[in-house]
Amino acid sequence: VYKLCAPMRITIDLFGDLRRFLEKGQDRLELELTEGDTVAMIYQKLGIPGGDVYGASVNGEWADAGQPLAEGDRVFIFPPIAGGDYYQGGMLWQRDTLAKS
Repeated sequence: VYKLCAPMRITIDLFGDLRRFLEKGQDRLELELTEGDTVAMIYQKLGIPGGDVYGASVNGEWADAGQPLAEGDRVFIFPPIAGGDYYQGGMLWQRDTLAKS
């Protein structure tokens, strides 16, 4: 039995060094995917190696690569970040803050 999957449009924002996967001058892109496609399919379609991605959010919520997407979703994809700041427990921690505690 085959299921007919409708195409859907997803808006994608890439940050930092990942913008190299956009056409010059683009801030974001719209991609046509098929119902049931996941965040990982975006990486594959854009040719983004897995090690180049720190994480993604879908409609403002952190998402893993296996999360299915829906029509109209907005996906933000972030590269690994160097430096002394990191997120834990939903809060941004900075080296200066940690040194004082």
